[in-house]
Amino acid sequence: MATKGLEKEAGIKSATVDACLLQWEQGRERLNKNDVLVIDEAGMLGTDKMNKLLGHANSEGAKVILVHDPEQFGAIEAGAPSRAIARRFGEAELTEVVRQRNPEMSRATYEFATQQTERALTRYEKLGALNMTAADEPIARRMMVEVWASERLEGKSQLMLAYTNDSVQALNQAAREVRIAAGEIEEGRAFTVAKGQRCFAKGDDVYFLKNDKHLGVQNGALGKIQSIEGSHFQIKANDDGRVIGLDIRHYNHLDHGYAATIYKAQGVTVNNAYVLASNYFDRHSTYVACTRHKDKLMVFGDQKEFKNRDMMMKTLSRECSKSMAVDYAQARWIKPQNKQDLKLNTNQISQKQLAQERLEIKNLKSYFPSKEFSFAWAYERFRGWLQGVIQLSDKRQMLCLTKNNNMKLVPYHSQLENFLGKEVNILLDKKGGINKCSVIDKIDGISKQHDVLDGGVTKTQQYNLIDLKIEDYVLSGKAFIDNDLEI
Repeated sequence: MATKGLEKEAGIKSATVDACLLQWEQGRERLNKNDVLVIDEAGMLGTDKMNKLLGHANSEGAKVILVHDPEQFGAIEAGAPSRAIARRFGEAELTEVVRQRNPEMSRATYEFATQQTERALTRYEKLGALNMTAADEPIARRMMVEVWASERLEGKSQLMLAYTNDSVQALNQAAREVRIAAGEIEEGRAFTVAKGQRCFAKGDDVYFLKNDKHLGVQNGALGKIQSIEGSHFQIKANDDGRVIGLDIRHYNHLDHGYAATIYKAQGVTVNNAYVLASNYFDRHSTYVACTRHKDKLMVFGDQKEFKNRDMMMKTLSRECSKSMAVDYAQARWIKPQNKQDLKLNTNQISQKQLAQERLEIKNLKSYFPSKEFSFAWAYERFRGWLQGVIQLSDKRQMLCLTKNNNMKLVPYHSQLENFLGKEVNILLDKKGGINKCSVIDKIDGISKQHDVLDGGVTKTQQYNLIDLKIEDYVLSGKAFIDNDLEI
């Protein structure tokens, strides 16, 4: 469904990842060196599929553009390759929010996208969008359906969202009961579909759950039942108005279309969205669920799931990013083969710390868009110009080491402030601290390297050195960047 929407809006021939990989492996419609392959929602690709896609593009010389939001849902399969690629090579960012029409909601969307989930939820709380007073989930669902029902005749698109399939089925059933009581649809007949027994009637909104080229339907498409005769359905598609005829015995991948899982809704836009929150949520599902709307958002929860406001905020904003193996391979030349070997490095970077580092890099790049920032990790050894000291938003002080446009942030060491503007060679220990630092000076055209330990010069070495270009600016002062602008 997303592929169809992309092709219509962008004017670029589009297909799903699986369809592309299949036709390339069969030797059909292969890429060439003049092609540009744009991969939307690249953050949902696992390492294996990303490797296959990039492998085909690389072998044919095609260019690849990855479009992703690392704060939304990641891959179901192993890994987070899109985020790892962006971290290594950098990325261009879009920061203007255009979906929400209310400026406060637009600001909240930006806050969801930049890991400020509690601030965004507080903004919606002030708008009266959070309702966590229900005693349990059934009551929360009933409250949610009542709001949905009161607004459904306004002619605006609506969607109810929940985390689990069971919750979605309960919401769909409650929505049908509202419509049956209003005389809009009948109880209908029971049919056996892919997800079990469902009752369908003329006028029901339904989801197509599987692609079918013969019928011309896509997974995720919505439609309205026009008629049912025996096992034959006539369904009018919402997107293009076509009437699709099918036999439920041969195509049984239908479900009611009043509610959907949050995962299925990624990429969907509606006027009004209603979200059933639960303790399955994290900040990524919260972000996706709370940004599907253009006009109105309502979030419902219950006191069994969230005993108080603090628990709700903590649950809906917790970090659950997926990992890559390289996130833990801090020593590039060490390849642990078993659990005992893994204990050699007990200071693995936590997902919370990785998330914090990604946020700090975003902040720095917003002030210095031409520079590529990254954190130095344990066991690394590198050489560059010591530019100065940066104080991050979480109050950590970091030394800034630069080579060309690449800026490495190194753990702070007060003794190195005496060597600002000098070229240095730094070796980190397994905890990420500075284990060894050599300062390089050029005297009478000869480069000399001084190993500096505890502020003392212990050894001098002479060798030829290719000069590195000093940056146009030098970061100076203990805690500030450029005209006392604090990060």
